Amino acid sequence: MYLVFQQSPCYLSAPFPISYHYSSTTPLAQQLIAAVSSGMMFGLGIAIWAFYFRRQPGTSLWLPRNFAEYLNKRTKKTKNSVESFALGIISVIAEIIFIIAPITAASLAIITLPNPFLQIISIAIYVIVSTLPLFVVIVLIGSGRSISNLQRWREDHKRFLQFASGGSLLILAAFLFVDRVIGVISYGGNLW
Repeated sequence: MYLVFQQSPCYLSAPFPISYHYSSTTPLAQQLIAAVSSGMMFGLGIAIWAFYFRRQPGTSLWLPRNFAEYLNKRTKKTKNSVESFALGIISVIAEIIFIIAPITAASLAIITLPNPFLQIISIAIYVIVSTLPLFVVIVLIGSGRSISNLQRWREDHKRFLQFASGGSLLILAAFLFVDRVIGVISYGGNLW
């Protein structure tokens, strides 16, 4: 993949792995990616509403019980920061199914922006929005709130968090489908 800077009469190209103008993506491919992404997000939104948090007390997630117990046992025993980091990475990989569709949708939205400056700004905004919850937790802990209080709040409001997460995915899926699939068709494009 090469960077292609579109200028008046001439084109400059440079060998970078990130694309500012993704010229190999056709509107048909964009529609297909948008249709698949919106379908995945719709399914994930329903799945989050149905079973993201288990019905038992606490905030145990959908992970298989043996795997969740193993992670819980290892996190209590570990004293090594490398092992703690590895356990965190493993839990993220186990929940990647809930992350992949929104990342694909964001990538599609960013890569189809017409201006390289807008793409860079969009990536920065995406990074800020996706890390905002982490910064909120850091600020709350830094201001004197204990982790146990934050966990208790999370347990008390887990149904709201589940509803908000699933609803957000459903809204994003509907918007993506209407904007990138139906919107293109209504302007003369072809879905297939």
